[in-house]
Amino acid sequence: KIYADSTKWSEEDLRVLQAFARSTADLHEKSTPEEIGAYLRSYSDADSRDGLLANIKGIYHELAFANKENTDGDNWFVELEESTTTAGVDAHLTNSITKERIPIQLKASDSHSSTKSHYEEYPEVGVFGTTEIAEGSNHVAYSGFSNAKLTDQVSSTSAKLEAEGALVDSLQDAATLASTSAFIAMTIMFGEAMRSGHGLDASAKSALKGGRQAFGFAAVSALVGELTLI
Repeated sequence: KIYADSTKWSEEDLRVLQAFARSTADLHEKSTPEEIGAYLRSYSDADSRDGLLANIKGIYHELAFANKENTDGDNWFVELEESTTTAGVDAHLTNSITKERIPIQLKASDSHSSTKSHYEEYPEVGVFGTTEIAEGSNHVAYSGFSNAKLTDQVSSTSAKLEAEGALVDSLQDAATLASTSAFIAMTIMFGEAMRSGHGLDASAKSALKGGRQAFGFAAVSALVGELTLI
């Protein structure tokens, strides 16, 4: 597709794309940016989109935390839950030497209320949280990330995804409009040529020439309009 080769994806962008893929059965690990962009654009309502992106931020936090812990050189590794909807547990911290395995919950938020409600229901599962809820808390371990930066990254990647496939849609719309315009022009010119006394062959050639001109004009006009909006 048009934007696939021109859009620059950072390592963190790709992790956000992975979060989208993990978030729903409608996507998978091989989903393209265009497919993820189309999925994102399907959330046209502001409230539903905010909810989607909040969920993506949470999953992105889990992926980023796992990457950090699994590359820091110590004996502890993170195993993410296969499902992102497992109640109370997002991942397990596993010690490669002792084989100890500890369930944990990850929280990307600036509000302590989510942590409080978690401990009320799952008191045995510890929480790793972002700066905003870990600072000054005896019950939340610092995950190494801030909620503000996670939010900014998800917003930045989502803006890129918004554009993925958009130009392709515009080209398809322009082609449809141009084809319709060309057909109408050919029909009108064929009729005028026949009424002027031209033979069938000459009338057809005249109509075809007019149709080509109409197609080109309509296609260029429609595309210029779409590109102006983009």
